[in-house]
Amino acid sequence: MKIVFSKNPGQTKDLAQKVSKRIKLPAVIALWGDLGSGKTQFVKGLASGLKIRTRVTSPSFIVTKNYLFKKQGKICTLCHFDLYRIKHPKEIKNFGLEEIFHNPNSLIVVEWPKILRNKFPRRTYQFFFSYGKKKKERIIKFPSSLA
Repeated sequence: MKIVFSKNPGQTKDLAQKVSKRIKLPAVIALWGDLGSGKTQFVKGLASGLKIRTRVTSPSFIVTKNYLFKKQGKICTLCHFDLYRIKHPKEIKNFGLEEIFHNPNSLIVVEWPKILRNKFPRRTYQFFFSYGKKKKERIIKFPSSLA
């Protein structure tokens, strides 16, 4: 695991931009961490790195948002899920997450993945966000292969 100390939201976004260049599709990124720990800032950075020009916001009330981007000449989708408000695993079926997991042109990002009970596809990258000692500092742990 790689550990990065991000001093502010901009550094978290910069890290995600770098990750966006290294990740191979299809892939799932599971984001673990408390409220305000930098998960959505990370998704904004991923979107920027993928040249998505649409404003990225947290889908906490609608559960999912999709953004189109091109990678290697193909139209691809960044599927951003926020499962914070999901109380039961059966609710996830309504969003087609399992089908999306198998789309070869998708990058799926899941905030609050605990409800999935570790039912992730093979290529899932786990990112762990926590608070640092300073107000805006965050500690981000993730696979060294994406560093």
